[in-house]
Amino acid sequence: PGVAIWIPNAVLLSVGAAAIARSGRNRARWHWLSRRPQRTRATRQASSAHGRPRFGSLLRFPAILDRYVLARFFTILFLAVASVLLLAVIVDYADHVDKIAKNHPPTSVVLGYYRCFVLSIGMQIAPFVALIATLVSLGVLSKHNEDTAFRASGVSLHRLSAPILAATAAAALLLFALGEYVAPYAEQQEARYRNIIYGRPVDYGVARTPSERNWRCASDGKIWHQEESDPDRGILVSPSVFEFDKNFDLVRREGAREASWDGKQWVFRQGWTRTFGGSAETVYRTYLEDRVAGDPPRAFARERRTPEQMRWRELQRFAGRLKAGGYPTADLETALHSKFSAPALVPLMALLAIPFAFRIGRRGALAGIGVGLALGMGFLIAAAFFTKLGDVGALPAVLAAWSPNVLAATGAIYLLLRLRT
Repeated sequence: PGVAIWIPNAVLLSVGAAAIARSGRNRARWHWLSRRPQRTRATRQASSAHGRPRFGSLLRFPAILDRYVLARFFTILFLAVASVLLLAVIVDYADHVDKIAKNHPPTSVVLGYYRCFVLSIGMQIAPFVALIATLVSLGVLSKHNEDTAFRASGVSLHRLSAPILAATAAAALLLFALGEYVAPYAEQQEARYRNIIYGRPVDYGVARTPSERNWRCASDGKIWHQEESDPDRGILVSPSVFEFDKNFDLVRREGAREASWDGKQWVFRQGWTRTFGGSAETVYRTYLEDRVAGDPPRAFARERRTPEQMRWRELQRFAGRLKAGGYPTADLETALHSKFSAPALVPLMALLAIPFAFRIGRRGALAGIGVGLALGMGFLIAAAFFTKLGDVGALPAVLAAWSPNVLAATGAIYLLLRLRT
């Protein structure tokens, strides 16, 4: 313990000593940035007599200016992502270390769990770290008066910020692709790894397919299907009961719009019954209410896949089926729209950070980090607030999901119009 408690201090001391030793040295890898503008200026002077292309700066994207800005932006972005992810992993490991020590899961399981965990956390913090990286990278330019030098050379602050907006827009597309094709699988794998770490069965509480979620074999041999279940309230949505003979031929099927548990039996409402003899239907009747014997609600208390574990199209179909059956789907519809609004928040947060970066740049990177933390926490609270309003149906789902984006876009446009570029 005496050695372990001093390891962080020793690491920080070593890093600090190395940073002090290198603080007065120039970084040779950036020297090409100071040489290439001379050739660029000569080229511009030589071509000025022939006129300047109206969209020349866009056609030359990414130019040396863009590479210069993006170099700083990606450096800060990498440091922000690495620090937040490292902190998240340390906190989560501290919560699970007793289970790991007790159950001794394989190392591959622990590494697999944190691989999926890092992906999930990384997607959640993407807007936040984009905000921090934009504030700090552009704020450092402003602190060193480089923004003034660029404006004196005819480069507006809008043009100076363009590469960051382009990078964050590409990041938004990447996040949507990850959320659609990688994250659902990773979320399910994370749940399985967590079960192993906790000493539970691998698929405990993990619904891999709609069949595992909606179908079950009752204690009397009948097969039940429902679109959704609410065990706490004792309600089944669109239940169906299939009865078979000893040769597994269907002899009876009963279905209803919904069913509720009265303490002893299920009460089917607005239903129908079909009886079969061989391949022919022998009896068909409808009813407003009927009682059906079956297992109690706790037998249906299986965890369904969360919206994060479903792709957009699958979540859309699932919410549509439940809505058609009369089940409240406000939370699912809000999550459905969030599949698009969450990635779109990344470039909007960068856009919001641009005017703040140039206004507080003289105060240094720490001021940028402070403003970024305040803005990020404010938008996280706003996003959680609007999401909760959408989940309970107080706001339309599309408005609840896109309200943080609208706030960020409105604030960014207002501040950009007041910024002297």
